[in-house]
Amino acid sequence: MLQGTSHLLNESNSAIFGDARSDNFRDEIHRFQETEVRVGVVFHGSDIRDPRLHMELNEHSFFRDAPEEWVHRLSVKAAKNRVEIGGAGVPLFVSTPDLLADLPAARWLPLSVNIDRWNLDDEVLVRDVPRVLHRPSRSDPPIKGTQYIEPVLRQLESEGLITYVRSEAVPHSEMRALVRKVDIVVDQIQTGSYGVAAIEAMAAGRLVVGNVSEFSRGVIGDNVPIVNADPVTFRRVMLEVLSRQDEMRAVASDGKAFVGKWHDGCASAGALRSFTST
Repeated sequence: MLQGTSHLLNESNSAIFGDARSDNFRDEIHRFQETEVRVGVVFHGSDIRDPRLHMELNEHSFFRDAPEEWVHRLSVKAAKNRVEIGGAGVPLFVSTPDLLADLPAARWLPLSVNIDRWNLDDEVLVRDVPRVLHRPSRSDPPIKGTQYIEPVLRQLESEGLITYVRSEAVPHSEMRALVRKVDIVVDQIQTGSYGVAAIEAMAAGRLVVGNVSEFSRGVIGDNVPIVNADPVTFRRVMLEVLSRQDEMRAVASDGKAFVGKWHDGCASAGALRSFTST
């Protein structure tokens, strides 16, 4: 299994060997080190996120709307990972900037997408009635704030201000065609960060409405061209977007440049360089 391997980046502190005596990667690290394989660990979200801290940093955190049993289960899992991997002495990475609040010793490893595939040349926000897409979260309980987003979009559509493009779960291969049909993508309004869906929409030149915390923006240290909203401000933000479409076209254009700078794979390679060069 390890023959010819120089580096291994584990995901989420997950056990690799399937040893019945262990359910985590922390207990396996020595086996890799004995063969001089350099190891690191990357986390993506609920595997390391502290719900209590998320609620402290995000007034409208999705954890506030979630069942207590679910929140408790994630709290226990994430705390276990933080304890087990915190003293492992290996490079740590997180794929979204907000997670550095949970794992300060880690490094942000930006998500990357195929920007050439997502590049679309058509201009947005030139229709008489803008088309708006929101794809509900597939997680249970939902984390995107769909319960706040959908009623507002339905109302705006009934007022003749938008066309609401409804979409349930579709294969990723069909998302580009779906995004191509719209001007605005409402990603989520409760997480304090952004993920692949928002990145792909920006790469396609679409205006993204989301929720990116001051902490996340501070980590990036760059303008994040995502229009911020939360469950309280969402309708007002959408009305502002619709009344300032020339300005919003510029924001959408900035989104393309932002993805080209941070999410085309080059920044990710840079984040891994200190790990892979030794």
